[in-house]
Amino acid sequence: ASGFRMSATLTLNGSTRAMDLSPQIVLSTGEIDVDGRVALDQTSFGITPFSILGGALQVQDRVAVRFRIRARRLPP
Repeated sequence: ASGFRMSATLTLNGSTRAMDLSPQIVLSTGEIDVDGRVALDQTSFGITPFSILGGALQVQDRVAVRFRIRARRLPP
């Protein structure tokens, strides 16, 4: 199902932030798949973006995180 919105909390480096997500959800018999992406700023979690060689090679503050959650019903 598309157009679904959900709220989640993410903890990184000891900092917790709430975020809104718009995942794709696929339901099938006894199973659910949740697939999505979220962009976040490392500095908002107290993380200094990676940098070496005096900044000649560095990772941007904003990173994209992709997640996939699959849940299956266990037999009784």
